[in-house]
Amino acid sequence: MFKKFNVLCIPLIFSIGMFSGCSGPSGPPGMPPLHPTTVVITQEGQPLANAVVSAICAEGSQWSAVGLTDSGGRARLFVYGQHDGVPAGSFKILVTKIEEEVSPEVALGPEPDPRADRLAWLQWERERARHVPARPPDSFDVVEAIYARAETTPLTIDIVRGRNEFTFDVGGTVRVRRSR
Repeated sequence: MFKKFNVLCIPLIFSIGMFSGCSGPSGPPGMPPLHPTTVVITQEGQPLANAVVSAICAEGSQWSAVGLTDSGGRARLFVYGQHDGVPAGSFKILVTKIEEEVSPEVALGPEPDPRADRLAWLQWERERARHVPARPPDSFDVVEAIYARAETTPLTIDIVRGRNEFTFDVGGTVRVRRSR
Protein backbone atom coordinates (compact mmCIF):
# COMPACT_ATOMS: atom_id res chain seq x y z
CA MET A 1 0.00 0.00 0.00
CA PHE A 2 2.75 2.48 0.97
CA LYS A 3 4.68 1.80 -2.29
CA LYS A 4 1.53 2.36 -4.36
CA PHE A 5 0.98 5.68 -2.61
CA ASN A 6 4.56 6.84 -3.43
CA VAL A 7 4.30 5.75 -7.05
CA LEU A 8 1.05 7.66 -7.50
CA CYS A 9 2.16 10.77 -5.59
CA ILE A 10 5.46 11.39 -7.36
CA PRO A 11 3.87 12.22 -10.76
CA LEU A 12 1.22 14.32 -8.99
CA ILE A 13 3.83 16.34 -7.07
CA PHE A 14 5.92 16.78 -10.23
CA SER A 15 2.92 18.06 -12.23
CA ILE A 16 1.92 20.49 -9.45
CA GLY A 17 5.47 21.84 -9.42
CA MET A 18 5.49 22.32 -13.19
CA PHE A 19 2.18 24.16 -13.31
CA SER A 20 2.99 26.37 -10.32
CA GLY A 21 6.23 27.66 -11.86
CA CYS A 22 8.61 25.47 -9.81
CA SER A 23 10.13 23.74 -12.81
CA GLY A 24 13.31 25.83 -12.63
CA PRO A 25 14.41 29.14 -14.10
CA SER A 26 13.24 30.00 -17.55
CA GLY A 27 15.74 31.64 -19.80
CA PRO A 28 17.78 31.23 -22.93
CA PRO A 29 19.00 27.72 -23.73
CA GLY A 30 22.23 26.89 -21.93
CA MET A 31 21.87 29.60 -19.29
CA PRO A 32 23.51 28.32 -16.08
CA PRO A 33 21.89 28.65 -12.64
CA LEU A 34 21.87 32.26 -11.40
CA HIS A 35 22.68 33.46 -7.89
CA PRO A 36 21.20 36.69 -6.46
CA THR A 37 23.92 39.33 -6.53
CA THR A 38 23.99 42.88 -5.17
CA VAL A 39 26.85 45.31 -5.69
CA VAL A 40 27.09 48.48 -3.58
CA ILE A 41 29.03 51.33 -5.17
CA THR A 42 30.34 54.31 -3.22
CA GLN A 43 32.34 57.31 -4.35
CA GLU A 44 34.45 59.06 -1.73
CA GLY A 45 32.63 56.91 0.82
CA GLN A 46 29.14 58.11 -0.21
CA PRO A 47 26.55 56.02 -2.11
CA LEU A 48 26.76 56.56 -5.87
CA ALA A 49 23.23 56.73 -7.31
CA ASN A 50 22.30 56.14 -10.97
CA ALA A 51 25.52 54.37 -11.91
CA VAL A 52 25.50 51.44 -14.34
CA VAL A 53 27.21 48.36 -12.87
CA SER A 54 28.21 45.55 -15.25
CA ALA A 55 29.63 42.14 -14.38
CA ILE A 56 31.72 40.82 -17.28
CA CYS A 57 32.76 37.17 -17.08
CA ALA A 58 36.53 36.91 -16.68
CA GLU A 59 36.53 33.52 -18.43
CA GLY A 60 34.97 34.93 -21.62
CA SER A 61 31.47 33.49 -21.09
CA GLN A 62 28.46 35.15 -22.72
CA TRP A 63 26.62 35.44 -19.41
CA SER A 64 27.31 39.00 -18.28
CA ALA A 65 24.95 40.88 -15.98
CA VAL A 66 24.01 44.52 -15.42
CA GLY A 67 22.21 46.69 -12.88
CA LEU A 68 21.56 50.34 -11.97
CA THR A 69 22.39 51.72 -8.54
CA ASP A 70 19.63 53.20 -6.41
CA SER A 71 19.95 56.18 -4.04
CA GLY A 72 21.83 53.94 -1.58
CA GLY A 73 24.37 52.89 -4.22
CA ARG A 74 22.91 49.33 -4.39
CA ALA A 75 22.49 47.53 -7.72
CA ARG A 76 20.88 44.12 -8.20
CA LEU A 77 22.42 42.41 -11.19
CA PHE A 78 20.39 40.79 -13.96
CA VAL A 79 21.40 38.65 -16.95
CA TYR A 80 19.89 40.08 -20.14
CA GLY A 81 18.21 42.71 -17.97
CA GLN A 82 15.48 40.30 -16.82
CA HIS A 83 16.96 37.19 -15.20
CA ASP A 84 17.78 37.97 -11.55
CA GLY A 85 21.28 36.96 -10.54
CA VAL A 86 24.68 36.05 -11.92
CA PRO A 87 26.12 32.62 -12.80
CA ALA A 88 28.86 31.22 -10.55
CA GLY A 89 32.38 32.25 -11.55
CA SER A 90 34.81 35.16 -11.66
CA PHE A 91 33.72 38.52 -13.02
CA LYS A 92 35.20 41.95 -13.64
CA ILE A 93 33.03 44.83 -12.44
CA LEU A 94 32.60 47.92 -14.61
CA VAL A 95 31.10 51.12 -13.21
CA THR A 96 29.99 54.10 -15.29
CA LYS A 97 27.94 57.19 -14.61
CA ILE A 98 27.22 60.00 -17.03
CA GLU A 99 25.77 63.37 -16.06
CA GLU A 100 24.46 65.99 -18.46
CA GLU A 101 24.96 69.69 -18.00
CA VAL A 102 21.49 71.12 -18.13
CA SER A 103 21.07 74.75 -19.10
CA PRO A 104 19.28 76.84 -16.48
CA GLU A 105 15.55 77.23 -16.92
CA VAL A 106 14.38 80.63 -18.01
CA ALA A 107 11.17 81.92 -16.49
CA LEU A 108 9.23 83.22 -19.48
CA GLY A 109 5.79 83.01 -18.01
CA PRO A 110 2.84 81.37 -19.72
CA GLU A 111 2.66 81.40 -23.50
CA PRO A 112 0.28 84.13 -24.69
CA ASP A 113 -2.57 83.22 -27.02
CA PRO A 114 -1.42 84.24 -30.53
CA ARG A 115 -5.03 84.85 -31.60
CA ALA A 116 -5.67 87.28 -28.74
CA ASP A 117 -2.40 89.24 -28.74
CA ARG A 118 -0.16 88.53 -31.73
CA LEU A 119 2.53 91.05 -30.70
CA ALA A 120 2.83 89.62 -27.14
CA TRP A 121 3.05 86.11 -28.57
CA LEU A 122 5.79 87.12 -31.07
CA GLN A 123 7.82 88.77 -28.27
CA TRP A 124 7.38 85.69 -26.06
CA GLU A 125 8.40 83.37 -28.94
CA ARG A 126 11.50 85.48 -29.74
CA GLU A 127 12.56 85.41 -26.06
CA ARG A 128 12.00 81.64 -25.86
CA ALA A 129 14.10 81.09 -29.01
CA ARG A 130 16.95 83.08 -27.46
CA HIS A 131 17.14 80.57 -24.60
CA VAL A 132 16.88 77.34 -26.61
CA PRO A 133 20.33 75.74 -26.66
CA ALA A 134 21.95 75.73 -30.11
CA ARG A 135 23.60 72.37 -29.39
CA PRO A 136 22.81 69.36 -27.22
CA PRO A 137 23.85 69.54 -23.57
CA ASP A 138 27.37 68.50 -22.64
CA SER A 139 27.76 65.16 -20.92
CA PHE A 140 30.44 64.16 -18.43
CA ASP A 141 31.82 60.95 -16.98
CA VAL A 142 31.85 61.25 -13.19
CA VAL A 143 33.63 57.95 -12.45
CA GLU A 144 37.30 57.45 -13.37
CA ALA A 145 37.76 55.84 -16.81
CA ILE A 146 39.67 52.83 -15.42
CA TYR A 147 36.39 51.49 -14.00
CA ALA A 148 34.65 51.60 -17.41
CA ARG A 149 36.77 48.98 -19.25
CA ALA A 150 37.29 45.29 -18.56
CA GLU A 151 40.97 45.68 -19.48
CA THR A 152 41.62 48.29 -16.79
CA THR A 153 39.14 47.82 -13.93
CA PRO A 154 40.66 46.63 -10.67
CA LEU A 155 37.23 45.49 -9.42
CA THR A 156 36.57 41.74 -9.44
CA ILE A 157 34.06 39.41 -7.81
CA ASP A 158 33.72 35.67 -7.40
CA ILE A 159 30.10 34.52 -7.49
CA VAL A 160 29.30 31.50 -5.35
CA ARG A 161 26.09 29.52 -4.86
CA GLY A 162 23.54 31.46 -2.79
CA ARG A 163 23.29 35.20 -2.15
CA ASN A 164 26.27 37.41 -2.99
CA GLU A 165 26.94 41.02 -1.92
CA PHE A 166 29.97 43.14 -2.69
CA THR A 167 30.94 46.74 -1.88
CA PHE A 168 33.38 48.90 -3.86
CA ASP A 169 34.51 52.51 -3.66
CA VAL A 170 35.42 54.10 -7.01
CA GLY A 171 37.55 56.91 -5.57
CA GLY A 172 37.07 60.61 -6.03
CA THR A 173 34.59 62.37 -8.25
CA VAL A 174 35.86 63.30 -11.69
CA ARG A 175 34.26 65.42 -14.40
CA VAL A 176 35.54 64.42 -17.82
CA ARG A 177 33.74 65.82 -20.85
CA ARG A 178 32.57 63.08 -23.21
CA SER A 179 33.29 63.46 -26.93
CA ARG A 180 30.37 64.15 -29.18
